[in-house]
Amino acid sequence: MRSPLAEKYLSLGMAVHRERQSAAAEDFYRLALNEAPDDAEILVLLAEALREQDKASDALIALGKLATPSALNSRGMCLADLGRMNEALPVLAQAVSLAPSDPDPLVNLANLVARMSRVEEAMGYYLAALKLAPLHVGALSGLSLLERDLRHFGNALECARRAIGQEPGRADLWNNLALVQDEMGLRADAEASYRRCLSLAPGHAEAQCNLGMTLLAQGKLVEGFKAYEARWRRPDMPPRPFAQQQWQGESLVGKTILLLAEQCLGDTLHFCRYAPLVKARGAATVILEAQAPLVPLMRSLEGVDLILAQGAALPAFDCHCPLLSLPAAFGTSLETIPANIPYLKPDPAMALEKRRWLNSVPGLKIGLIWQGNAKYRGEDWRSPGLELFAQVAGARQDARIVCLQANGRSEFLAALGDQALDLDHEVDADTPPFAETAALLAGLDLVIASDTSVPHLAGAMGVPVWMALPHASEWRWLEERTDSPWYPSLRLFRQDAPDDWTAVRHRMIKALQSPEVASCA
Repeated sequence: MRSPLAEKYLSLGMAVHRERQSAAAEDFYRLALNEAPDDAEILVLLAEALREQDKASDALIALGKLATPSALNSRGMCLADLGRMNEALPVLAQAVSLAPSDPDPLVNLANLVARMSRVEEAMGYYLAALKLAPLHVGALSGLSLLERDLRHFGNALECARRAIGQEPGRADLWNNLALVQDEMGLRADAEASYRRCLSLAPGHAEAQCNLGMTLLAQGKLVEGFKAYEARWRRPDMPPRPFAQQQWQGESLVGKTILLLAEQCLGDTLHFCRYAPLVKARGAATVILEAQAPLVPLMRSLEGVDLILAQGAALPAFDCHCPLLSLPAAFGTSLETIPANIPYLKPDPAMALEKRRWLNSVPGLKIGLIWQGNAKYRGEDWRSPGLELFAQVAGARQDARIVCLQANGRSEFLAALGDQALDLDHEVDADTPPFAETAALLAGLDLVIASDTSVPHLAGAMGVPVWMALPHASEWRWLEERTDSPWYPSLRLFRQDAPDDWTAVRHRMIKALQSPEVASCA
């Protein structure tokens, strides 16, 4: 039996907790526990308030050895928050077993196995939870994102809207709806949903970052790059802990600035173009820290005084700027995109050698790359695969095809047959990364590619490149356009509908048979 004072503090804690004031709720729950130290319900509520403040370790301590269903449910979520998923799994399963009529542990178990890519299992748990509680917001929201990942967009949209119908004041539900709309290519709808989320939770970093990418896709570059700076407030993208300030576009006269590669190789190839502009702001020294595979290639970049591989010791510097923050610092718009092409160049001797080799065989020389990083979310639907590109290349019997796909030689030779112009080894196997690729690009008539790092390199070198894109492509390729203001030599071939590459294949074949391309042979 709780004392009146414990009941009072508990009621106050629950009231502010409902208003999502987790820190205030924590304070009241601790006061209640002073009056009732072993109260299981209060301990679980305290743990929930701590979790909401990203204090999962403290929450585990608060829960101690409590073994009620709600305590097990909370402990499982804490373990999952800490990345201890294999430990969380049996704990949540026990919570489900002890409380089979409670949908909450089922939803949390579904969320966990979804994170572990156990899709069918997650679907089963979500559906079981909805059978118990057809309007359970957590189940609807989680199922929406799972259906999005499965490309079942109609179901995903319906679940997201049903969840919002139950709790229209929950910011994260609007963010989830926007994620579905974004992947469907409904950019304007996604923008509205992200803005609704931010009106409810102005500090929602994920929504702010996502809004930035949606704005960029719509060509609203100035606002988009500014909003994209919110990525540094996301827990999965902590900024580098430098004492020096990030450069915001001010004068650099007499200063040393450190430019930092971030995210993928393609991002570095894309945004290293800003280095000469940074140097032109008066910087005494421009240092570029890049991914190790790109360091040799970056030596051809103008405006850089020192190039370092990530992880190397850094010299003294006055300020820093991540590469993808440079467009915001320069206030880049569609009209002011720096496209001084080429800004990357191959090794001259190797390029001459490859050009002679390519020219030793008659016909149109085409390079193929059909697959990006398999670990990238969505790679299975954003790349059309080798079979489609082989069909396209087959439309030109005079074409000779070169494999630019890392570790793809065997598959390539089997698919292209007599059209294959074989290097006798995997590309870049005997050179620094990208060195042989860059040399080959310089001698090719055309590159046909999926959305990988290689078309960035080809575009940066001014090589003609055709890229196959999914219906809702990445933000940098904008919407509906067949060209790119970032890369004048790039031509885009987009799906007409999600997951249907038929029209892309037809348009590529027609373009390949055009007199303009024939004249390149």
